[in-house]
Amino acid sequence: MAKKKVRINIVVIGHVDSGKSTTTGHLIHKLGCIHKSVIESLEKEAAKMNKRSFKYAWVLDKLKAERERGVTIDITLSKFETNKYNCTVIDAPGHRDFIKNMITGTSQADCAVLVIDSTTGGFEAGMNGQTREHALLAFTLGVNQMICCCNKMDATTPKYSRDRYVEIVRQVLPCLNKVGYKLIPIVPISGFEGDNLIERSTNLDWYKGPTLLEAIDQINEPMRPSDKPLRIPLQDVYKIGGIGTVPVGRVETGSLNPGMVLTFAATGLQAEVKSVEMHHEAIGEALPGDIVGFNVNVAARDLKQGYVASNSEGDPAVEAAHFTSLVIITNHPGQIRNGYTPVLDCHTSHIAVKFAELISKVDRCSGEEIEREPKFLMSGDTGIIKMIPTKPMVVEPFSLYPPLGRFVVRDWHQTVAVGVIKAVKKKDPAAGALAGRDKLESLCMELQRQNKMLMEECKRVSTEVQQFKLDLFAKFQDAIKEDYKLVSTEAQQFKLDLSAKFQDAIEEEYKCVSTEAQQFKLDLSAKFQDAIKKLHPDNAFEECIRQELIPANEIEVTFSDIGALDDIKESLQEAVMLPLRRPYLFKGDGLLKPCKGVLLFGPPGTGKTMLAKAIANESGASFINVSPSTINSKWSGQAEKNVRALFSLAAEVAPTIIFIDEVDSMLGRRSSSYENNSIRRVKNEFMSRWDGLLSKPDEKIIVLAATNMPFDLDEAVIRRFQRRIMVGLPSAENRETILKTLLAKDKHEDIDFKELSTMTEGYSGSDLKNLCTTAAYCALKELTHYEKERKRKRKRKLEEVEILEDASNAAKDDIEDQVISLRPLNMEDMRQAKNKVAASFAAEGSMMNRLREWNDLYGEGGSRKKEEQLSYFL
Repeated sequence: MAKKKVRINIVVIGHVDSGKSTTTGHLIHKLGCIHKSVIESLEKEAAKMNKRSFKYAWVLDKLKAERERGVTIDITLSKFETNKYNCTVIDAPGHRDFIKNMITGTSQADCAVLVIDSTTGGFEAGMNGQTREHALLAFTLGVNQMICCCNKMDATTPKYSRDRYVEIVRQVLPCLNKVGYKLIPIVPISGFEGDNLIERSTNLDWYKGPTLLEAIDQINEPMRPSDKPLRIPLQDVYKIGGIGTVPVGRVETGSLNPGMVLTFAATGLQAEVKSVEMHHEAIGEALPGDIVGFNVNVAARDLKQGYVASNSEGDPAVEAAHFTSLVIITNHPGQIRNGYTPVLDCHTSHIAVKFAELISKVDRCSGEEIEREPKFLMSGDTGIIKMIPTKPMVVEPFSLYPPLGRFVVRDWHQTVAVGVIKAVKKKDPAAGALAGRDKLESLCMELQRQNKMLMEECKRVSTEVQQFKLDLFAKFQDAIKEDYKLVSTEAQQFKLDLSAKFQDAIEEEYKCVSTEAQQFKLDLSAKFQDAIKKLHPDNAFEECIRQELIPANEIEVTFSDIGALDDIKESLQEAVMLPLRRPYLFKGDGLLKPCKGVLLFGPPGTGKTMLAKAIANESGASFINVSPSTINSKWSGQAEKNVRALFSLAAEVAPTIIFIDEVDSMLGRRSSSYENNSIRRVKNEFMSRWDGLLSKPDEKIIVLAATNMPFDLDEAVIRRFQRRIMVGLPSAENRETILKTLLAKDKHEDIDFKELSTMTEGYSGSDLKNLCTTAAYCALKELTHYEKERKRKRKRKLEEVEILEDASNAAKDDIEDQVISLRPLNMEDMRQAKNKVAASFAAEGSMMNRLREWNDLYGEGGSRKKEEQLSYFL
């Protein structure tokens, strides 16, 4: 009987556009895992979009946004077999904006394939970009075996150049050795042409090493700690119709079997495993290293990425209260002090963690303590730090569970530190559950008590008012009867009028008290419902969308932060803020109705996104930022559910602004050749919920969108944008206003804003901000030069002092550091910056002409001459 092959996980990493998806897709195709007809179909679709070279990449990049932008956004899993291994390949994104997804995929891998662009300029851009950081992240996350591929050898000069390969090896090997990788095979390949993927290529006959497939078979079999208690960090959670909740993750330690009772930390929920599957095939046991999905009887909304599943009967995982870590600061521009709160990536969890206490600074080599309770740490320092998670988080000591005890610290979109966990203080699960139950019971009892007091107060006030009315009425009746015989008709009429006035006053007072009491009851009931909703979210899809929700009080952008654009601000206030602040003006059957859709279009960098945030802040509305990655899913039917959850959540936190940046990538024309039925259903569902059969007239939901290419929008979508506002390049007067706004908080002198606005003809708001930032670095450069010169003089003076035998401490005190600061910006700084920063958009180019034509056809203030409108959609 043939020996069962070992299962391993391989992650493909590297700088953006290095050819990771193309190489992976072509390798899978050559191994027979993809039918030839599928590749032919993808080749036709790619040709229609003038992207013929993407046919293999589209095997893995299936999202519309991924295909349009030509970059991988989310991780994708595929499988293939070699002579030695059953491989699960993880295609990770290379763009720095999606580094969190790359970390999630890398944390589940046994080996990494680092893909390098060998072309002139491509290799250098990668080394200055994400290549080094990806290698450091992989090693930090426990991936201790690596294969390096020099891709695009068919595009070197000359083709398949041995000299270029040798040059790259000489630069890459020291870099990877410094990270910690030794004995790395560096394979020259062409991912698109297929050279050296499986068979040796005659184009690379000078290379005598293994092919990529042979290098994979040379990987050492990873150690599998199956004797330890079970730990499965959750990568994702799905709700599948007819099956139920299916969490997905990699078994790090222990084993998973159907029938086992699991505990999910940090919630403490328990559930029995009904079945276990890997690559859609049921298995009887999952061992360490297996990426599996398992069916449990738990609501999907109660589980999240980053939770850890463990055996309830064998040392179950528990939420961490705080933990102590050994941290190496690798790349931080300043000083790290107590209270610093960056993002910590540990297994599949990405949570902000507070550096509560800098316990000590230690020597990186010996581990000996250098300084107790240091005031700060800087790049190159190593320290022991006490950390407190800002949200529930599950970690373990590195000595017991290495995959759950190593981490990466990120800030400013870059890795600033790495480390391992030495000790963990865990929360008491029983105490946490009891405290939560007691808190809920206490809240309910307090609400009941306040409700009872309110009812009693209403009864008391009502009784007193009624009695007062009766007493007053009786007194007036008696007075009228006694005086009727004594006074004239005029006196009688006067008393009757006076009685009527008192009666009206009493009735008005009673109505006021009753209205206030009813409103208080309604507010109290609403608070109770909000408390219950926070404890028990409606569904898993809404919980996923909830992560994109930004409450109005957390948006820090105001109209005053945006220079110029006064006419556009006025239009947005009229379309968005007025219906939200004065809804009574828009009720009834008249023509005034709230606007449900506003489109901001124009060149990039003109402030469309900032306008959206400012209008949400100024109007007090909740802000939901939506992108294709928020809605789309690789599971059939889930994207439509995400759309329904989006509008359900928007209604719950109304008034709400749903903001869609680059809306053309999500709601483009439905006649597109690459569009499939799933994408079309998502568009139809979105339009129905927005303004169709499924929308409600009283919903305070406004869809605010921005795009640089409005001519790619579907006509049904254009119809739903009742206001279509063009945000063009700023005029000279507006550029002057923007520059004054940008420099308002910085010291400057002798700056001629009129001259500066004339110099920057054709610049967008983003270009002007880049110009000011570049100018600010001129002063910083002078300061850096001054500090270097000062250190040189200080060193020379210290050497002179040491030569003198009778040198006293007073002599050295003369060389103390002086307090220095940046000088104000001046006009010369702005001129130097102007030579470095050019306009990013052609003010008289073809794209600007198309935007003007579209504005004439559809925008506000356009000519409305639509005789030639069909030319945009043919």
